Amino acid sequence: DEALQDEVLNKWDALCEDVGRDTLSSACILIAQSELQKPVMKNNGEVDLFEDYLKIYLESITKGDGDGATYFKNVLVPATKILQSLHDGTLVLEGNGDKTPPSLSFLRAACQIRTSKDIELVILHLLSHYEKGKTKSQKGEIEDALFDLEGIALWMMLTKPKPAERRKRCFDIINLRSSRPKGRKKVDKYYNPLSLSSEERHAIIDNLENGEFGKGMDSKIGKAILERLNEHE
Repeated sequence: DEALQDEVLNKWDALCEDVGRDTLSSACILIAQSELQKPVMKNNGEVDLFEDYLKIYLESITKGDGDGATYFKNVLVPATKILQSLHDGTLVLEGNGDKTPPSLSFLRAACQIRTSKDIELVILHLLSHYEKGKTKSQKGEIEDALFDLEGIALWMMLTKPKPAERRKRCFDIINLRSSRPKGRKKVDKYYNPLSLSSEERHAIIDNLENGEFGKGMDSKIGKAILERLNEHE
């Protein structure tokens, strides 16, 4: 249907104009990574990754699960809007009673640091579920997860695990909370990827006590940590 194609293309251009090409591109890649659970390869890797994702999605369309217009409306637009509000600081959580709220500012800062940038995969996944939450209990559960995610982000910032290890941790969290595993490997029921192990906690403490946060990436880490601590003042 050429009329429908033109309509979706016009909406795509309008969305790009609204949120910016970089945000729209980031949303596409994060969605593809989350679904395919693959890294972005060098040399045009982002385009290849999203094409692979679209091939799988188009196959599902042939089975009657939707069409491009539905995907654009129900998946891409909400994800892009969430990412935009995260980036510009306008996203506000409802709060979860007397519990300490998660810091979206800290998580946003983590996305800008090389050793913890993969955390944005999980943030978008959780916030997408948050927006769909119909009850205070459902939203509160996501806020709890975002709070725990701060610890994972801090561990990544300070201990600088290898990229493959960072991505695996992110994918494990997504799989743990996904209602549609699609054949993905199940997470061991005794393993909670949102919880820090004793070894990881000790590594964080050691890096906080002995690390130097004077310049370069380490200064960004120090700034993010200090600003998070100042939120309690």
